[in-house]
Amino acid sequence: MERAAAVLNDPDVSRRAHTVGIGLLVAGMLVLFGWPWVYGQFFDRSPQAREMKRLRAELAADPESLQTRLRLAELYRDAGGHRSARRLLESTVRLFPGEATVWYLLGMVYLDLGNTKRAEGALKEAARLNPDSSATYVGLGIAYRRSNRYEDAVQVLQEASRLNPDSAVIQDWLAESLEKTGLTEDAARARKEAARLRAEAEDKRMADKKAKE
Repeated sequence: MERAAAVLNDPDVSRRAHTVGIGLLVAGMLVLFGWPWVYGQFFDRSPQAREMKRLRAELAADPESLQTRLRLAELYRDAGGHRSARRLLESTVRLFPGEATVWYLLGMVYLDLGNTKRAEGALKEAARLNPDSSATYVGLGIAYRRSNRYEDAVQVLQEASRLNPDSAVIQDWLAESLEKTGLTEDAARARKEAARLRAEAEDKRMADKKAKE
């Protein structure tokens, strides 16, 4: 007993035990929250990390703040913390089931995590709640493409193009999907439109730059 007590009172043993305890705690957090969250919580001192810390404090004070939840989820996603974003958005959608933006972000996070089926369900709900969001239809197009449902992808990407006719990126996605369905002429037209939109955007950028000189 005396020997055991002496070992326990040994400062070196206490320090090692403390280090092991911290290591186990960090390992547990890595499993539960993922490395991006742990890094941002304890090591990162960037403006983004400070903003996440501020938003977490705001959320603790007001757990039902929709804007705080959305902003924090976006920051998690930008930092690669997709599991943290997923957990936050899944709890948010239970609080705000009628908010299309929550369903859209949740769908995109599911896509990030490779869960295509859940992504499709969330994005369909977002489209039902807000049928005028081109971004939602693009997300659905990505989900359909991953499931090799290229005809469905074409349909939703055409709707995205109708809602946002100035997007070259949508035309790129549409062209690739059209090609997969064998509609090569339509695909060529979409690529031509994408090139036109990019050239137009570049001309505008150069004109604005010249006007500021």
